[in-house]
Amino acid sequence: MSLALLSEELRERLKTATRAAFYLDFDGTLAPIVERPEDARAPQPVLDTLSALASDKRFTIAIVSGRAIADLKHCVGISGLVYAGNHGLEIQGPGLSYHAKEAAPSRPRMHDVLTALGEKLALIPGAQMEDKGLTASVHFRRVEASRRSEVVALVKSLVPSDDPHLVLRDAKMVVEIRPRVAWNKGEGVLWIRKALGLESAVEIYIGDDSTDEDAFRVLPGAFTILVGASDRTAARYQLADTTEVALLLKSILDNKEVYGDAG
Repeated sequence: MSLALLSEELRERLKTATRAAFYLDFDGTLAPIVERPEDARAPQPVLDTLSALASDKRFTIAIVSGRAIADLKHCVGISGLVYAGNHGLEIQGPGLSYHAKEAAPSRPRMHDVLTALGEKLALIPGAQMEDKGLTASVHFRRVEASRRSEVVALVKSLVPSDDPHLVLRDAKMVVEIRPRVAWNKGEGVLWIRKALGLESAVEIYIGDDSTDEDAFRVLPGAFTILVGASDRTAARYQLADTTEVALLLKSILDNKEVYGDAG
């Protein structure tokens, strides 16, 4: 479905809705993918659109990311939003606070793995390890193509598939190291939905990565939108890139006066 048709369908649905919830990934969705994660920036017009939407009590805006929540807040910097960091393992927002205590026992094991990884990755130019507290990421986007498989193999050698404390998850040019707990972006979104009573709201989830598939699957009735092209996704719709995401959000903002009465 084209951006124009998706925008029209979503606007029509919002006309009869009194509440809407937007669950938005950050990297690759609001902000273009960059070589180094610390350089990622959402364009100011996108942040302005989110701020304007968040100022309307009909709309709940949640940023759902693999980034640590402190980093996520720094990147977005808008008050009144819900922030779900570390793939939903930590959530903060107006009247909301969640921290996955089940992840705590995994921290000593995570520390040992990251110590070993740090020494070995230092020998591979471009490899980058990011300790996010509850989880960690090993980035290899800047690694020479011929050595990227070496990075992945190294991580897998330190965190085998039967590790009792940690589990690996592939993402875009990243290997995620997570505590072995039954929690992900999907579970995080369901927690937010229940905590804020959003079960009857129009829900829009937009994400670009395999980690967002967990949320797509638990929101079958929502406007689930994959950023990028794939024929293997649970998302109902697809947008080409972050520019189209920005245009979709701006279209919603520009038409919000005709949406359901806030009550």
